[in-house]
Amino acid sequence: MGPNHPRNYLGLSSLRIAGRRLRNFAAAVSAPAVESTNWRKKRLLVLGYHGISLDDEDLWDGLIYMPPEMFRRRLAILRDANYNVLPLAGALKMLQDGTLPPRALTLVFDDGFHDFASVAAPILSEFGYPATVYLSSYYSMFNRPIFDIMLRYLLWKGSNRGISLAEVLPKQTLLDEQGQVEVCDAVRKYAFENQMSGHDKDSLLSRIAKAIDIDYESLCRKRLLQTMNAEEVRAMKARGYEIQLHTHRHRVSRRRELFEREIDQNREWIQQTAGGEMPVHFSFPGGVWEPVEREWLIQLGIETAMTCMPALADERFDKLLLPRFVDNSHISERTFRAWVAGSMSFFPVGRGTTTTGQILEDTIQVSEAGSNIPASLV
Repeated sequence: MGPNHPRNYLGLSSLRIAGRRLRNFAAAVSAPAVESTNWRKKRLLVLGYHGISLDDEDLWDGLIYMPPEMFRRRLAILRDANYNVLPLAGALKMLQDGTLPPRALTLVFDDGFHDFASVAAPILSEFGYPATVYLSSYYSMFNRPIFDIMLRYLLWKGSNRGISLAEVLPKQTLLDEQGQVEVCDAVRKYAFENQMSGHDKDSLLSRIAKAIDIDYESLCRKRLLQTMNAEEVRAMKARGYEIQLHTHRHRVSRRRELFEREIDQNREWIQQTAGGEMPVHFSFPGGVWEPVEREWLIQLGIETAMTCMPALADERFDKLLLPRFVDNSHISERTFRAWVAGSMSFFPVGRGTTTTGQILEDTIQVSEAGSNIPASLV
């Protein structure tokens, strides 16, 4: 039997699952002994989220979305165990000064989904907890569903139906698991090659929904997979939630001028919309930080930058590559408790995940001669 035989892969996968379960169990058992130590007191957990479901989003993608009752239970765990939930800026300063209270953590949300305002914020207010929203501003201006994730959601909603899409797909395709991947790739390629604007891509989503007998406008009225609009951003800011940087189009770039443009547009929209101090805290979209040079961040006045590398932060961590634990629907309560206690830090947890398709020039055709983005795409 050769090294690439499927049975070897199956055995390796089984060993990894068993090892992960053993790790989680050991971390959970040691959690009560760790959470009250001086070691934990010197560390800050950044606890990250994306979306809280309005409908069935957590059934579609539990890595992005969490059901409201699960999120409420998470916060109840923090309250009952006397965790100190701090605002981001204050917590990071305390970390630097060595003045953190015991069991310190801060809550952050990426993207700025509409459901933060309609679902997450009311739950947070029940507990009196602050939070920071890293907002991508393009779809807040456009006020329609986010193309990439709505595309995947529609194909999931149409599971096991056939879809025909002239000019986009070479033939009718069954939307089984593999078919969804193939159609998603084909649609994204079509949008890229045709330099489609946000309006064009939204029309394409509507066409796809019609092809699989889904009422797209009904989903839009529910505000599924949309970001907060200007009015909602202002309301969240007025209620004390921090609104910080996540790029304009949820993209980083290998080219400095394009990356700077993403931050400048993002910052300008947030300041014009919500007012207040200039946003200086940043979260890398999709956790993708490798193409971005430290010098770019420093020159842009960014004071802290958040990755998806899973760990607790201490005073030694690079403030421009801060770690966090991103919670999701697949994380057990036992594992969640181990993370907030800090005991998971004593076990190997991997490097964290990043999202594909987050490089600007790989998703929008831009001029090779400069930083120009066609006006039709803005």
